[in-house]
Amino acid sequence: VNDTYGHAAGDIVLQQIAKSLNERIRITDSAGRYGGEEFLLIFPKTNITEVKDLLESLRQSIQITPVKINSNTLIKTSVSIGIASTENLHPLTDKKPYNLVQNFISEADIALYRAKETGRNKVVIAANIQ
Repeated sequence: VNDTYGHAAGDIVLQQIAKSLNERIRITDSAGRYGGEEFLLIFPKTNITEVKDLLESLRQSIQITPVKINSNTLIKTSVSIGIASTENLHPLTDKKPYNLVQNFISEADIALYRAKETGRNKVVIAANIQ
């Protein structure tokens, strides 16, 4: 979007995605922009099936809802989503909370890049989750 329509259009798309996120998550969930075009979502005490269903619904909604970037232009967007769970954290010898959080984010990031590498516009669960 930034390359084709400019950074202002990219910002509008990010704002629309953030709005969609806020409309779908529960009061107990958290969402925030992690960097660039990445968002980090936290769903406490939620099983992986519920999370996948919620994020698949979000992905579909974003895919079918064009974003108005100016008075004459609507564009279609899509998202790739990686999911990690506390069930798939690798055992660490150093159990400091920072390392656990970084490991968790790393697992989600690996799943996200697998979604991108295998065709984009999909939800992928980290490999270590049963």
